Formats: sequence, structure tokens, C-alpha cells
Amino acid sequence: MEKKRRKGYEKQPILNEIIDLRYNKSYSTQSLLKHLLEKYGYKQARSYELIREAKAQIATAYDETTLDVLKEAISSLESLQEEARKEKDYKLVFNIQQELNKIQQLHIQKLEIDANMNIEVPLFGPTKKEKDE
Repeated sequence: MEKKRRKGYEKQPILNEIIDLRYNKSYSTQSLLKHLLEKYGYKQARSYELIREAKAQIATAYDETTLDVLKEAISSLESLQEEARKEKDYKLVFNIQQELNKIQQLHIQKLEIDANMNIEVPLFGPTKKEKDE
């Protein structure tokens, strides 16, 4: 008995369609599953696989776009800061530098504290260690 072979579809046009349905027409995952079943005959496992691949493509495009926008914003702020420095508007220079720091995430300090460490923060007066000395 010869097994029926499913009609082959090109993958990228289907991924493009999923991206369009998901983000331009706001299809939910369930709606995408139903669409892929009805239009292409794909079962749930294959549909989830395609949806995951489409999401990965979106994430990659988003990362590339975000990086370009970030570079553009930094460049623009640096130009404004240079103009403010020429005009000797140091308050504006400072404000622009604050914004640049935020964009570049220099204002975030990541501290890792070992869970076994005892850290004593005095609210009023000396710490226990200072009293002992």
C-alpha cells in the first residue's frame, strides 16, 4: 500500500504569514493553530514548531532594529550635548549626560550579595561592630 504524501509547502512564506497574522492581525496562538490546520493541514506539533520559528525571526528582527534605534538615539543626544557645550549651557549638558547614561544603562549597578552574608544597615547610631571597638 502506497502512503499518501502531503503536498509540500515552502517554509518561509508560511513563517511570513504567521508573523503577519500574529502581529498585524493579532491572532492568538490558538487562532494560528486553527489557521495552520485548516489551510495547510498541519497538526498541532508542527504548527507549534512553525510558530516558535516565526517568533524567533521576530525576536531577531526586533533586536537588530532596537540596536539601530539605540545607536541613532545615542548619536542624536551626543550631537545635542556638543551644541549645548558650545553654548555653555552646562545644565543641559548634564541633563543630556544623564539621559545618555540611562540609555547606556550606566546608572544601573548590579550587586550580587551572597545569601549567607549578614549585612547590618544602621538606621540610627553606630553599628554593632563599631560599638564593640
